[in-house]
Amino acid sequence: MKNYIFFLFILFFSSCAYNDDFILPSQDLSDYESKDFYINDDISAKLKDDYLNNFFSAWSDEKTNINMNEFANNLLNEKSYSENYQPYDKEFLKQLINNADFKNLNSVFKNAIIIHSSNVRLLPTKKPRFKNPNLAGEGYPFDYLQNSFIYAYTPVKISHFSKDFGWSFIYNSFIVGFVEDKNIAFISDDDLNALKSSIGYISPKKDKIPLIDKNNDFVEYARIGMLLALSKESANYYTIKAFKKGINNQAKLVEIKVNKEDFFKLGSSFSSKDLKNIANELIGQNYGWGGMNGNRDCSAFLKDVFGSFGIYLKRNSQDQIMQKDYLNRSNFINIGKLNNKEKYKYIKTHAIPFASLLALKGHIVLYLGEFNDKMYILHNLWGIKNYNSGKESRIVVGKVAITTIDAGSNLKSVKNSDVILSKIYGIRNLFIDEISYIEE
Repeated sequence: MKNYIFFLFILFFSSCAYNDDFILPSQDLSDYESKDFYINDDISAKLKDDYLNNFFSAWSDEKTNINMNEFANNLLNEKSYSENYQPYDKEFLKQLINNADFKNLNSVFKNAIIIHSSNVRLLPTKKPRFKNPNLAGEGYPFDYLQNSFIYAYTPVKISHFSKDFGWSFIYNSFIVGFVEDKNIAFISDDDLNALKSSIGYISPKKDKIPLIDKNNDFVEYARIGMLLALSKESANYYTIKAFKKGINNQAKLVEIKVNKEDFFKLGSSFSSKDLKNIANELIGQNYGWGGMNGNRDCSAFLKDVFGSFGIYLKRNSQDQIMQKDYLNRSNFINIGKLNNKEKYKYIKTHAIPFASLLALKGHIVLYLGEFNDKMYILHNLWGIKNYNSGKESRIVVGKVAITTIDAGSNLKSVKNSDVILSKIYGIRNLFIDEISYIEE
């Protein structure tokens, strides 16, 4: 299995202040009309197969190749701060690292499934680890022990347990880290094979749809971007395969009926109209560094939006811009050396509205197109760097939002070098020749 890159980058956007002069444009994607496109059933089926291959890849027999000892040493050598913004006690960090038991990586090596959506932590603790909170761009919400958020019913491999058995160290196609043991269970070979050979897979059209079993007990929330396996299909309902924690830490398969109208079926044709509808559901939702509080950050937002249609994106923003497609083709273009005028022209000429990603260091956005001589993007961002009385701070946005590509450029407190366009270094069109345009 490939080496894993930790979700530990320092985000360009970060915390501190709010500026009342910063005004967002319309936050309804229907106001940003572009030439609608679709991808036919044959291509969508191939994209779905690629998505499923990645989704189930944790259940292969290959072991991870990671160096957690280096990570642990770096923790001890870097000054950091706890939830009260006081310096971390090194002895406490040593205790956490000892409990992590990294020397026993892959000693369990068993197939498992997430029972309840869960934080993925780099150490077996809920306690945060901040860098200097007195600096702009540090402190809440940038907890450097928060690696990601993982949805229920995601396949994972359990590498090993923490020494106190309260946490399982897991990995899959996009993340590694600790999840609380109560949120995970081993899966039998029979259930594993049944899940992989399901009659189909669906994904929610809305966020946080409650899943209720036949006894009217709440089981889990279905989230946009979550994959659910089908066991039955009728005219008005899907019956999905879900899991509860059974005896001996074993997953217990249960079936849950859901309304058909609330879900997409993976592998059917995909259109920009579908994408707009899903993305509109998430606009305005709070930003969550590494999935903190069950919220999304920039890359998780895009991963979930496109994943709703069986289009696989990796978890890290820099991996997303560089990854090859389902045919192993690379379509990354480096535009970092262009000036802003040249970048703007290149993006306008070569990017595809609602199908192109633009990357900054530590951030990624979706290109929407040019409207009334303004270029717009959709992204989940914390804030924009600015300076008040010469002191660095942030204009906090803290949510999924539509902005111009030069957001903040009209403010004296924002330097030209800090607007998004100035920071963009790469472009990736998600599709090369798969798109067909809808005739008007």
